[in-house]
Amino acid sequence: MTETTSDDFFPGFAWAVPRVFADPLSACRFVLGDTLYSRPEAYSEAWEKAGRRGQAVQVLEPSKGIGATSAGVENSALQEAWQQEVLFERHDLAAGKMRQVRTTQGRLYTLLWKGDDTVLDPEQSAPPVPLNAGTFKKHLEVAAARLPNTDTVRFLMATDTAADLQREKLQKVRIALEEGFGVQPELIPAAELDLDAEFLPTVMLVLFDLGGADSEAVTEALQNVLYKPSAGRTTTGNRFRLASHGLLVHPGGE
Repeated sequence: MTETTSDDFFPGFAWAVPRVFADPLSACRFVLGDTLYSRPEAYSEAWEKAGRRGQAVQVLEPSKGIGATSAGVENSALQEAWQQEVLFERHDLAAGKMRQVRTTQGRLYTLLWKGDDTVLDPEQSAPPVPLNAGTFKKHLEVAAARLPNTDTVRFLMATDTAADLQREKLQKVRIALEEGFGVQPELIPAAELDLDAEFLPTVMLVLFDLGGADSEAVTEALQNVLYKPSAGRTTTGNRFRLASHGLLVHPGGE
């Protein structure tokens, strides 16, 4: 049976959440048949051998259907999804016990994220809705201030590693900056930046250290992959705004 590695799972979660669950994480919507384990070994071993190796969740409701895509949801949509109902079996593999839990998608997400079973207690306050990558874009200047000062040009952007469209955008930026300037990005979880807000664990700060690159050349390279003029537009002039996509930081934070 195929072995799993740490690269097969999303970092930042107390439970072992495989990357194939990107869509449910991005939409905050787990559906019938979704099965998750607290330990990574359980995904590569037979159920019997996975005993004494933690816990499992098997979702019973809602049924599969059209939900939010893995583009990443707006915070308003996330708030709505966070409150939707979900029914699942909660398996204690070590004790051989099972109980059904009817709760909210947000409480289930938080269980997987933080590993604290008390979040399933309906008498406990509902966990707050974390912020998404769209909101994190507004915190990029604060995030930049949390980074050590350097004598290099840096490009910062926000991304959600569970959202298809955001991963595709990052891939375009990565290829452009690698080809033009020979750099690779560093991904830093928003949770590690000591910001005055709590973000989804899949929200990351993307840092490209561009050395002594010319700022105009960087902007042009990014414009080539990020700017798409609207079809049929008759006005002239460059409407590309780098600030809509990220933050270009000059040496010394200028």
